[in-house]
Order: sequence, then structure tokens, then C-alpha cells
Amino acid sequence: MKHDFSQRSTQAELMDTEPLGFAAFHAYLCDLTLINICTLAYRPTLRWLRLVVGKSQQPVSVIDIGSGGGDMLRRIWKWAGRHKINVDLVGADLNPWSKQSAEKTTAHGAPIHFETSDIFDFDPERRADFIISSLFTHHLTDEEVIRFIQWMDAHAVHGWFINDLHRHPVPHFLIKWFTRFFGFNRLVQYDAPLSVARAFVRADWHRLLIAADIPMERVRITWYFPFRYGVACRCTEMFSNNRKQE
Repeated sequence: MKHDFSQRSTQAELMDTEPLGFAAFHAYLCDLTLINICTLAYRPTLRWLRLVVGKSQQPVSVIDIGSGGGDMLRRIWKWAGRHKINVDLVGADLNPWSKQSAEKTTAHGAPIHFETSDIFDFDPERRADFIISSLFTHHLTDEEVIRFIQWMDAHAVHGWFINDLHRHPVPHFLIKWFTRFFGFNRLVQYDAPLSVARAFVRADWHRLLIAADIPMERVRITWYFPFRYGVACRCTEMFSNNRKQE
């Protein structure tokens, strides 16, 4: 199917519409983890955390929205362990299979808690030092992205970070043939290029942030190889003098 890359596709992904049992959903998430590794998906978020957390020895709390199989949080846990940073990590996902899948692949005793929840039903008083999302916002409509940005800005103490795809024909073509060549399951083959078509360009992020009433002086939009955008927002002054906003 041809896509008009001048605007976001509104076509729904199978992941969001097709009923799946746990085994099929877990296999889907495992395939996504492999793709994330191959496409350097963790790098933007980890780079941002290194910048904002710095060498602080204070405990750090992070909520990952749309956490899926939990692979982003496991990477953060390993990074924090290498730097002797005490972390409290929470993964929240609307799909109940995500919690089961994430717990299945996360080491016992890891400081990571997974929960099934609609973030907009969170306790209004619930906060975290940092809120992140990775490959989540392209599943949302523009109106939902605006609401999500406002929600993060209200619940993050120090900052939030969105890591998502750059809508462009090159990654669309590459991921389409990559998933076919390496024999990923049919759901991944269908959804992976569609994710790119549902994703964003820089102008989209400017428009959405303005609509969410986020002052642009608090935000930095960064392009990362290969074909990703990171949207970083500072909510307050960082709680350590050695921290800096990307």
C-alpha cells in the first residue's frame, strides 16, 4: 500500500486492533525487541537519561508509558547498575498481556514494576522524576498525543522524553523489506512499515507541543540516526548541579 508521507497515516496497526492470545502477543513483542536492537532504538532515551541524571547518587524514579515487553526499562536498569544509580522503574501499558510478557523476560529481583493501566486514569497525585515513552506516540491520534504531552508535563517532576520514529519513505522501505527478508511474523511485517507511516516529522512535533501549551524554551527536538526523533522537555531545574538538559 502506498502512503502519503506528507501527513500521518490514520490506518490502524494490527497490534492495536487484532485480538491476540498471550503466546502470539509475546512472540510479537520478542520480534519487536530484536528490531529495536537492530535499529538502535534504546540509544536516544539512554543518552537523554545520561545527560539529565549525570553522576547524581540520588534515587531516580522513571515511568515508561506504553512499556510493552519491558525491554527499555531493562536497558535502563543495566545502565543504572553500571553507574551505581538507585532506580525505581515502572512500566505501564494498557494491554494486560504486556505485563505478563514483561515479567516473563525480566530477571527476578530487578527494581522494575509492571502494571496494566490507562495512564489517564492515574492518581492525579502520582509523580515520577522522569517519564519516558518509546515507540508509543505513533499509536495515538494527534488529539491523544496532545493530551499525553499535557499528562506527562503534569506528572513528571524533572522532565519527560518521547522517543519515536521519523516519518520518511526511506525507513518505511527499509523496515518493510527487513522484516520480510528475515521472516518476522505477519503482524510485525504489516505493522512495522505502518508504524513509520503513522509517525512524525519535526513540524508535527512543533505543532503538537504548541497545541499542548508547552513553552518551546523548555523543549528540544533532536533527530537520531537511524530516522528517529527525541522530544526532551525540562519540567523543573534538575535536582543536581551536574545535570544538564539535552
